Amino acid sequence: MGKEDRGNVAAALKEQIALLSLLVLFAGFVSTDTYYAGFGLRYQTLDLPVDHLMYRGVTALFHSGLLSATYVLVVAWLAAGAPLLAERGRFSEINVRAISYAIVALSVAVAYEAGVVEGRKAAVQDRTDTTSQLPIVQSLQGSGIASGGYEGWRVLIASKDQIVLFQAVSLASQTQIPFTHLIPADKVHELVIRR
Repeated sequence: MGKEDRGNVAAALKEQIALLSLLVLFAGFVSTDTYYAGFGLRYQTLDLPVDHLMYRGVTALFHSGLLSATYVLVVAWLAAGAPLLAERGRFSEINVRAISYAIVALSVAVAYEAGVVEGRKAAVQDRTDTTSQLPIVQSLQGSGIASGGYEGWRVLIASKDQIVLFQAVSLASQTQIPFTHLIPADKVHELVIRR
């Protein structure tokens, strides 16, 4: 393999990794948006880092067989399918590119659907009192916060800027969006939670 061939392989790998990263990020974005919408929130207002979106995209990959199969299909096509068709000469370069674009478009559609399904499923699990694994508030003290007002609530997010609490819903009303409260973090002096 010559120097030029190694350069072409490296460039192709960079493109493939970039495409897969974008698919993971897209699935994570959709999953995160759907998840927080299940609590009546827009994720954009929560100031979440990009690595959170990537994490959600990777976890969606492990929870969705369809998304996993799509990622494998995209990798197989980009790594072997497209070059093999182009080498054998049965398809012109334009046809191979058209097939590649169709596969990418299909994978984006699948990533969107899988992200929605995964985000919705996770939100229903986390907002339901019997299935939620989010921490439970034992006590919360702070400026302008009623003593004992949030005992038994769940912690959705605790960041440096805000704490998001919600009242979990019962199994019978798991489709209901729970009551959610955003508290500025600088008003909270003490937050005691339990699992």
